[in-house]
Amino acid sequence: MPFIRVQHPLHFDYVKDLWFIKQAQYEIDTYGTDESDNLKLSSFRNMREKGIQEFERDVTLKCLRHRWWYLKNNYKNWVTLKITSRGG
Repeated sequence: MPFIRVQHPLHFDYVKDLWFIKQAQYEIDTYGTDESDNLKLSSFRNMREKGIQEFERDVTLKCLRHRWWYLKNNYKNWVTLKITSRGG
């Protein structure tokens, strides 16, 4: 019976978040965003392929979309906090 290596899915940490942000910026600069300022599906597919090559772990498109929304919302919250703290 052959040995089967199990590939665990990609889990994000601060290093992978930084990689994700750089890849997302490249995709935005190259291909732009859709009408709702989200990454295009083709950009998520490109990032998925690059993630598999870089980290040798599979990542779903759903996971990438959720990470995009999470980081985008955190950035919006940070900007709001920064603006309100200056006006205080």
